[in-house]
Amino acid sequence: MSMLSVLVRKFDLKCFSTCQKFLQRIYSSQEKELILNKINEKDLPNRSLNPNQLTKIYQYVEKKKLTTLEDLLNINGIGPKVLRKICDTVLDTENGTKEVVKDKRKVLNFVTPPIGENQKKDLIDITAIHIGADHISWVLINSLNKSLLEWDFKEYMLDKGSIYDFLSMIERIVPHIPHGHIYVLEEMGSGRNHIDYNRNLITAILSSYIQGSRGEKKEFPIVAFLKPVVKNNLYKATIGSERVSLQNQVVSIIEEKSSADCLNFPQELKTKFFSSKPSTREDMAQALLSATSFINVILNGRTLNFVRP
Repeated sequence: MSMLSVLVRKFDLKCFSTCQKFLQRIYSSQEKELILNKINEKDLPNRSLNPNQLTKIYQYVEKKKLTTLEDLLNINGIGPKVLRKICDTVLDTENGTKEVVKDKRKVLNFVTPPIGENQKKDLIDITAIHIGADHISWVLINSLNKSLLEWDFKEYMLDKGSIYDFLSMIERIVPHIPHGHIYVLEEMGSGRNHIDYNRNLITAILSSYIQGSRGEKKEFPIVAFLKPVVKNNLYKATIGSERVSLQNQVVSIIEEKSSADCLNFPQELKTKFFSSKPSTREDMAQALLSATSFINVILNGRTLNFVRP
């Protein structure tokens, strides 16, 4: 098996294990008991799954009753996303929530894996990482007192772009990235061009490396992927399909013109930002606003005013 295959398999297994543990914790004890009873009694809402998935689950519970939500993941074709859908549909049905129609606002999962309410209190030091075309930049923010503790970057060059180049580069850079209670990266894109492909590969390897080296004893999801729509919506990061610079938004925060994103900036970090070249400042801006987006929307529940069709 190639090194890339081993790495990808390790990444998949680690993420799957994290999702399993998370899905068992995200709901209250009463909610979990209700959902388990519905599954064991073969009384799931039809709209929660397709007929084939429902048949598989009912055949499984006829042989062996579930004792935890995690048990359902033993069924072929039932993964964390499907289990989350089952749980949410059962609870929506019990609470009298009607099925959402196209022209209504939909509830969006802005981060993967989702962050449960009982986890948020443990996520104090937020490390956000941005993979740029030739920089990896990061910030460390204390979400309680809104202090910017670290804001830095490392340049990288990948002449050949082989898997060994990526691994070597990441092994060199990761020790410089500060430890946090959670590491926030941007959700991987479609990989339609060479730059996107490289960023996606770096993101996958970097997240696997961090989880493998820093996450063995953590109970919360140590790496989370933030959907671009969060930052785009808060900071107008795109116009149409074009991405725009976020440096002006960061300058507003530094100059305390943005009350919603008030941060305590040490003078040396301000100086580092303003003395960097424009491309570096842009990557640093992306990392900073990923962190503030995560804190504002995911941890503090700030509402995004848009409707997904």
